[in-house]
Amino acid sequence: MIRASRNWRVLAGVVVLIVALFAFQRLTASRDSTKIRQAIESVATGVDPSHCTEKATEGYLEQTTGEEAPFADEACESRAGEGAADSVDVRDIAIDGDRATAVVANKGGSFDGSRLVVRLIDRDGGWRLDRIVEFADFDRAKFRRAYRKRLLELGFPRVAAECVLGREQVLSDTEVERAALHPADSIFARFVVGCDREGVERNVTKAVSDPQLDFPKSAIECGRQRLKAATDAELVRIQLDAQAYNELLLACGREAFLDYYRGSLASVSDLDSASIDCVIRALRRLPSRNVPRVTYDQTRFGALIEGCESRR
Repeated sequence: MIRASRNWRVLAGVVVLIVALFAFQRLTASRDSTKIRQAIESVATGVDPSHCTEKATEGYLEQTTGEEAPFADEACESRAGEGAADSVDVRDIAIDGDRATAVVANKGGSFDGSRLVVRLIDRDGGWRLDRIVEFADFDRAKFRRAYRKRLLELGFPRVAAECVLGREQVLSDTEVERAALHPADSIFARFVVGCDREGVERNVTKAVSDPQLDFPKSAIECGRQRLKAATDAELVRIQLDAQAYNELLLACGREAFLDYYRGSLASVSDLDSASIDCVIRALRRLPSRNVPRVTYDQTRFGALIEGCESRR
């Protein structure tokens, strides 16, 4: 009887442990699900640029902005809020270790009426969006309305917007879904250039003329002439690719471009003039193609600045 009593006590202890572990797993899964919902809502509906670095991976940013590293971060931050949903309904969360998937139903924004399957990873103690995997449901009609609205907001005339959407109509649902999820696929950009090339040139020239850049008139005119001489494919690349756009700026106003960075460093850092001069000299020695890659890359640009400070 004593031995039986002990056995029952051992068995009871095991049962309690199993129940405790099960409860702990349920509690952990519930907390993770809450964090996953918060991450998705922050990215899908937020206008705060901080979500670009805090709630999303580099892979997600590259997919959704169409830019490669190191340009994707800044592209996301500069476009924060564009196409954002009014609200999302997150369901079917499935967690497998440090990976998870969820289905996101969008209300408002670029994907209004559609449901997306998204993948997340747990990195540095927080869940981050890693990729939009596919459409669970695609509301093409609402996507077209959102795209038309965006073109009009960018200043394209209504006739150009209707031309773009007329070309979009001949595409299959699969082709439109792919273009919607992969902005680097230039099919819509090609439509825009084909329907209103002058409008695209005008928008890029307006960006080159930004008062913050303080480009001289000669550099702005150089940019305008280069845009006119560009092929349609080259113009598509300039409007989609930060590298190509910055190469245009450097080709037409290298010193003005460097002066812009000189002013930026002086206004947002505590660097002395000697260190700033050192940074600008280092950038001046780089080939034009490498200058944007260094200035957009926080790690490389930070190392350059630290190197100049250490030489004081």
